[in-house]
Amino acid sequence: IIPNSALVQNTITNFTLRDSLIRIRATVSLAYGTDLKKAHDVLYQAASILAPDAPNEPRVLLTEFADSGVRFEISIWTENAWESRRTRSELNFAIYDALQGAGIVIPFPQRDVHLIRDGRPVSPADHGTE
Repeated sequence: IIPNSALVQNTITNFTLRDSLIRIRATVSLAYGTDLKKAHDVLYQAASILAPDAPNEPRVLLTEFADSGVRFEISIWTENAWESRRTRSELNFAIYDALQGAGIVIPFPQRDVHLIRDGRPVSPADHGTE
């Protein structure tokens, strides 16, 4: 669905005009310390099982060393644009199951908090004292 204003004000490119293939992408962050080659292979296998008849191979890219983990992007191709949300959901489930089976951890966001009281850092021993 393209808004009328976008049709009037912008150049629209139809990437599926001659080709019915669309790309489905999913991203996942993995804990630092993960064996990245193993993670790549597990993600690739999960995507391959989900789309065994796709004309293009799945793509697994390490895209970022982020705050709380290492990010991967997984892409698969499908010919059914109307089912793309369901296919993305299935891809996410396949990724999750594959990572769990391989013992690879999806990290929780991590932040360090430094408390300062009266201009000086608060140590754990000071916690709860006034």
